[in-house]
Amino acid sequence: MRAYSAFWLSLLLLVAGCRPAWVGAPVAAPMDTMAVPSPQPTPTLSIAGPSVADLMAHPPAAGQSVEIDAYFSGVAAPALPGGPPPPEGQIACPNAWEAALTDRPFTPMLALLNGVCSNELPAGEPWLIAVTEEMLKPGVRARPDLPYHARLRGYLGDPRTADCQWAERIFVVQQVIAVYPEKPPQPPALPAGRAAWPRRAIPAWGCSLPVPRGWRAEQLDDVTFALTAPEWPRYPVVLRMHPGETHYDQYDPAGASPLLQGEGWGVYEQGWASPAGEAGDVQGLAGYRVDRRPGTGERDVSVLFSAHGRTYELFLRYPTGYEAPQPLLSAYSAIVEGFRLDRPPEPSPTPPVHQALGAGPFITVEKALQGVQEAQEKESLQILSARLVSEAEAREVAGPCATFTGHPEGVWVLAVRGVFEGQLRTMRFFVDAATGSRLCGEEMPAGDAS
Repeated sequence: MRAYSAFWLSLLLLVAGCRPAWVGAPVAAPMDTMAVPSPQPTPTLSIAGPSVADLMAHPPAAGQSVEIDAYFSGVAAPALPGGPPPPEGQIACPNAWEAALTDRPFTPMLALLNGVCSNELPAGEPWLIAVTEEMLKPGVRARPDLPYHARLRGYLGDPRTADCQWAERIFVVQQVIAVYPEKPPQPPALPAGRAAWPRRAIPAWGCSLPVPRGWRAEQLDDVTFALTAPEWPRYPVVLRMHPGETHYDQYDPAGASPLLQGEGWGVYEQGWASPAGEAGDVQGLAGYRVDRRPGTGERDVSVLFSAHGRTYELFLRYPTGYEAPQPLLSAYSAIVEGFRLDRPPEPSPTPPVHQALGAGPFITVEKALQGVQEAQEKESLQILSARLVSEAEAREVAGPCATFTGHPEGVWVLAVRGVFEGQLRTMRFFVDAATGSRLCGEEMPAGDAS
């Protein structure tokens, strides 16, 4: 059965560079690494070399070899699938966040809730993008294999990278001169001792949440509660209580709650962010995660849980770039995991599919057929059958068209015969019986004239 229009719902949108840890990576060619000679750590380096800021303030001539001291972000970036090689005769441009050279440590990936997000390099700050000579060969997709902190020799202005984004920042590494004895940061985890954090109950809202030690907890008004860390007073974790529950209706995406509006959103369930064996103390609430970008250098994240006629939003705004506070993100993740309701939520309401035919008024079958003919630009179609049914029955009859959008009060299901795409076919069309708009059309199997 072939659908001429269909609705596809993805419950997880991978946006803003975020990827849940449990989502499998797409099948793709693995990304190779391209190494340059790397000496052993040399603790005798006592005089700092030229910085990235120095180089950018006084750029050398294109192709002129220079030396810089820099941190390399790729050591802490995961080896993501590289995808297919670039078209024949073309080079693959590097990704800034996974191959950045900086004057101070830069965290390329931020752990948040049950996944990771790529961090943002600030455009106005000094940073470069490392490539190796091998990476500039046509048809190669790779990333450099460099030490975490080293003195590098290389050059700017390679003409082969002129069409790449940030071409003026691409630094071709020719040699690793020396390696500083400095270790990259360890992968972050949820805060230790979080099970012993005190809890703050909000009886009027029917919920409670853990409070990290040393944080200030205060109710700001009737619908807003805030947890503030002394290290990040501008970025509190905010609990908001909204009237009404928030649920996504796959048959009515245009009617999604404003709370789900953002760069991307997906399902979220407590326990996903907890390490194996440590999820037993969470309530297992399920809801949604929403990511937003309010402005340059900041991001927002919200987790929404709904129950008993309310939506509980756990919100955090956080800085990106060099100032990205991984401990704050880890604490937020632990607070979300530990949020509890006094009474477990009841089963979520099902999407409001109309089970019975509405009262009308409805258009005639002739009017419904006329609308199909006009939409298909057909002068005449042979009608085989026509039924006026409820939305629920129409979805049961349909094949691929079962995902048509909206919740009509009644649906005309028309089986017609005609020439489509140059061949004589039997088609089934679904028409909103109140408005006359065509909901969907699909080819019918042989012998089915319902």
